[in-house]
Amino acid sequence: MDDTIRMAIAGADAARSRALIEQNYQALDALLHDELIHIHTSGVVERKAQFLETVRNRFRFLKVERRNYTLRLAGAAVIAVGELDQRVQIQATGEEVDLEMITTQVWVAMPVGWQQIHWHAALRKP
Repeated sequence: MDDTIRMAIAGADAARSRALIEQNYQALDALLHDELIHIHTSGVVERKAQFLETVRNRFRFLKVERRNYTLRLAGAAVIAVGELDQRVQIQATGEEVDLEMITTQVWVAMPVGWQQIHWHAALRKP
């Protein structure tokens, strides 16, 4: 895979993380494809509008850290797999929760830039 693509995906993923922490929902919206499928660790499946509503109204992202990130080119898409640690605050209760996950993301090149079209997260086993 071309280093330009690797850098673009890393940049898009970093921008996604920043948007979550900074609660910049306009930036987050621009990084998500209109056909996004987002599968949470709980098994809940959301489309783009549902996911944006969830991050606006249910969670405050305090930490988003990625490790062991690998990328594979699959036609016009890039599949990104790696470990992700997040600390989120549940807005309704103020409780803070640490999530240690493995994620699979699919990014597609669009005229506006790389957009995430698929996300699937599972909790990592200790």
